[in-house]
Amino acid sequence: MKKILVVEDEIVVAMGVEMVLEGEGYAVVLATDGREGQALAEQEKPDLIITDLMMPRMDGAAMLARLRAAGVTTPVVLMTWIPENRVPCNQHRLHDAFLVKPFSDLELIAVVQRFLGAPAPFTPFHRE
Repeated sequence: MKKILVVEDEIVVAMGVEMVLEGEGYAVVLATDGREGQALAEQEKPDLIITDLMMPRMDGAAMLARLRAAGVTTPVVLMTWIPENRVPCNQHRLHDAFLVKPFSDLELIAVVQRFLGAPAPFTPFHRE
C-alpha cells in the first residue's frame, strides 16, 4: 500500500484530505506542522508528501528545504491558497506539483495518481 504524508495545520483540511486518500486505498500519515512533518518524513519514508506552506513552528518551505538538504527525494505536492507564481519557495523548486486551495477531491486524486498511480484494488481475504 502506498503511503502519503500529509502536513497540514488546519485539522478540517487534514482530515478531509485523509478521508479522500484513504477512500482511494492509500495509507495516510498526518502531521500538523513542519517540524513534525520533517520527523515523520524521515521516519516513515512515505511515497509522497502533501504539505501546506504556511504553518506554525516550521513552515512548509523550511521543512522541504531541510528534507531536500538531507537527501530526501520523495515527490512533494504543495497545497496553499497562495498562487503558484507568488510562492516564496517556488524559485527553488522544492515541490513537484501544486494544488491551490480550495481544491476538489478529483483534483487531489488526480495529482496523487500522477505520482503514485492508482492504488491496487482492495481484495478481502477469502477462504475456500
